[in-house]
Amino acid sequence: MWQRLEGTLWFIALVSFVLAGIASSPKLLIGLGVAGIGATLVAVPLHFVEAWRKVNAVPNKREYTLWVAHAAFS
Repeated sequence: MWQRLEGTLWFIALVSFVLAGIASSPKLLIGLGVAGIGATLVAVPLHFVEAWRKVNAVPNKREYTLWVAHAAFS
């Protein structure tokens, strides 16, 4: 379920940013920008929560944990 929600949020963010790039109305531009930023701010933590949940399932925990931490802070 989380993966579908995360994917939907990424899609909303992408579509919002693309439409904001071609918006002619300032109000529409602001609304789409807020929607895109809001979707991104929810999708990023969902992505990392799911990644941290998988730590116990991967065979090389140290490398996976370093990769997730590097992705979070770069």
